[in-house]
Amino acid sequence: AAKGALTIAESEYRDLINDGVKTIVKVIEVVETNKKGDKAEVVKIQGGSAIGVCNLLWFHVDCEYTSGENIKFKTIGSANVKEIVDGDTALLKIRKGGKDIMKAMKEGKIVIVRSRKPNLLESALDLGQEVIGGKEG
Repeated sequence: AAKGALTIAESEYRDLINDGVKTIVKVIEVVETNKKGDKAEVVKIQGGSAIGVCNLLWFHVDCEYTSGENIKFKTIGSANVKEIVDGDTALLKIRKGGKDIMKAMKEGKIVIVRSRKPNLLESALDLGQEVIGGKEG
């Protein structure tokens, strides 16, 4: 019964996080790449448990660009939490856009992540990890 209540609480927490609370933080560095070194696979972000980053979050990865005199951000990828390092940092697994993210980081551009609601497949991945034995972090 307690496990069932915990699963319901986790589900409600996930909905609250994904629907209402937006987290926007900067990517600090690329931590892991593919063998060629041209594709980011894991990045470290400047935000951890102290600001509500949790294993249930999915993110858009955005890169700065200039439009006339304005600085704007364009979505170049997606990621989800791999590990909460501490209150101030977390590691994200890059799911899309690894090459673009790597290029932007090498060029010294500002790269940020902003939380978003997972799509149906991503929700199933989260559920599968919970059923199989829980998530890291």
